[in-house]
Amino acid sequence: MATPTYAECWTMLRNAVWALENLLRDGASNTENLLGHLDDFTQSLEGDYAPEAAAGAENLRTALAGMVSGGFLTDPLLREMAKAINSPARGAQAILTDLYDYMVDNADTVLSRTVVYGTPRPTTAVRSSQTVTFTGTPVANETITINGLVYTFKAARALIGEITINANNTTQAENLVTAVNGSDTVGPYGSDVFASNAAGVVTLTAREYGTKGDVFTLTEAATGTAVGGATFAGGTEATTTGNGQTERLTIDEDGYAIEAVHVDSYTAECVSDGNMGTDEGQEAHRVEGQDAGKDALEIAGSGRIIERMPTMSADTSLLDNASFGSNTVSSGVILATMTSWTFATAIGSHDRSTVVFRSSVKEATAYSLKLKATETISQTLDVAGVSLNPDRPYMLAVRFNADDGSAIGTLVVTFGNATFRCHVEAQVGWHTLMMPLNRWAWPKNFTAADMSVSIAWTKTSGNILLDAVILQEFKPYARTWLAPLTGSTEWLLADKQTWADTIATDSIFQKWFWRLYGRYLPHAASGNTIAEPS
Repeated sequence: MATPTYAECWTMLRNAVWALENLLRDGASNTENLLGHLDDFTQSLEGDYAPEAAAGAENLRTALAGMVSGGFLTDPLLREMAKAINSPARGAQAILTDLYDYMVDNADTVLSRTVVYGTPRPTTAVRSSQTVTFTGTPVANETITINGLVYTFKAARALIGEITINANNTTQAENLVTAVNGSDTVGPYGSDVFASNAAGVVTLTAREYGTKGDVFTLTEAATGTAVGGATFAGGTEATTTGNGQTERLTIDEDGYAIEAVHVDSYTAECVSDGNMGTDEGQEAHRVEGQDAGKDALEIAGSGRIIERMPTMSADTSLLDNASFGSNTVSSGVILATMTSWTFATAIGSHDRSTVVFRSSVKEATAYSLKLKATETISQTLDVAGVSLNPDRPYMLAVRFNADDGSAIGTLVVTFGNATFRCHVEAQVGWHTLMMPLNRWAWPKNFTAADMSVSIAWTKTSGNILLDAVILQEFKPYARTWLAPLTGSTEWLLADKQTWADTIATDSIFQKWFWRLYGRYLPHAASGNTIAEPS
């Protein structure tokens, strides 16, 4: 018998998945379905033999659940697919890994599940935001300025800070989202704001919860472009005692959303704080989703629980002297040495300060670094003794304070090949500049020959304080990734963060790769090369 081609393998998979989909619909989701009929049957039972009849109904349900939960139809087809793509793999999981890579290399996609991912939110906290609306087509070299960073419209985006021009308003909005989020291979520009699009209206949202983003500015000098206001607005502080923030990564190293997830609601609750013997800055949270469903006919929550997830702090950072407490001074507070950090110009131009983001367990006296002039500081991973895990994403976060002298300037953080920045002006108190939550968090994209972390301050006026540079692996949870960052005020027992994932209308292929194998394939919301079962 002839070996099926790649396209023929997809045809076979399409037919198999369509059979499973209709079996599931008849069993559980259609208006008239087996589960409903079995429930009616069970409720009607009477007499001495009712228990036996109920057991029979349960056996029927178990048999149907087994039919829609195993790979008995699809496993042989995946082995045929392995031959079609020249994969030596024989197990389903290994074949799906090779199929994913093959599809990435050949720009093949299935239809997306269009998951709307929740973000861990401290109780009642709201981020500041503002909008940009497109009603016409911008002209080349016109601009939009988001919190001091200038984005320029170009015929084609080639550099960070550039936005591709498109005559379609919705596509133009998506192009702005790409530029702001830095989600493509060009990379990120700023990282204190993220963007989303709905029918040509872009919502720009501050990364940090609360009112910190209310000072962010927004202006445009572009045709057919309107901003919702001169500043961001709507930020609301949390009612929790702790003011930390958990970042969630839902994008893989190739830029695809991680779609092998449940429709679920999650809670992270502080279960151990400093009053219970936990080191300062390392409070632990219990993270849990909703209960899992009874079987494959009624898939509900993920049922995933992590009993203790410690927060990330300067003390847990992979970098050495992450909070700048290990230093010496020559006179007064003028720096003479700073352990493990290299200064591009003269270390003696800068000071240390006792105004800190948060005390470190590793420090006898807590200090922050006060940069009084334009400067770049760096630390190589060799100095830190760090070896990166190529299969894990990383969080890099830098705490800064512009109050000391009302600093104005640009702060740029570089980690290997990834660079992100923010404009500093008018921010009050401690802020956090964080790694973008996209493909650039993965070693595949940021790795470089001589890996280092560098922090560059370009001063216009004033002095800036730096503290608590956190480099750490994201923590896996329910197939996505969490980075629970400590705040300047510690979490206390029972402080909570919540989030939820939703899907309005699920796709078919992608849903079944998740149901059967806990996997997903490269995907897009439209223009797919692999047709859906029907």
